[in-house]
Amino acid sequence: MAGKKDANGLTPKMLAFCREYVKCQNQSEAYRRAYSSKDMKPNTITRMASTLMADPRISAMITSMKGDADKVAAKELGLTREWVLSRLMNSAQMGLGETLTPDGANLAAANQALAALGKVDTIQLFVERSKVTVEKTFDEMSEAELDEFIAKRSGV
Repeated sequence: MAGKKDANGLTPKMLAFCREYVKCQNQSEAYRRAYSSKDMKPNTITRMASTLMADPRISAMITSMKGDADKVAAKELGLTREWVLSRLMNSAQMGLGETLTPDGANLAAANQALAALGKVDTIQLFVERSKVTVEKTFDEMSEAELDEFIAKRSGV
């Protein structure tokens, strides 16, 4: 008998699979932890885990859980936009000779790390944006115009 489903259509075991996947980042291991699998062959576990991962409800829940985990981690680490900007400003001032650079400081490595931190979803200091303008709606475009539009956007 299948377990009762939540508002997202997931059973308790499916939710457990999602939680375990976020923890271990391995779908087969997440399946082993969430389901009774001690008598299953490894290939069966892999297949069942893969089937779960292909379910859009599962992938949406995992994405949501990862986002929540990232927010918690950023908060626990004190990672904020202000923190990243402050460090970038300090690095820029050192690089421009406005302040002294501590012995052994590697500004290039520091800037690379700060840039990566600035791209974290919860910080979003450096987010690539593109502006798209459309003269016609998709319904008004011919097949050729749609193909051209898609080709331009995909860089083909």
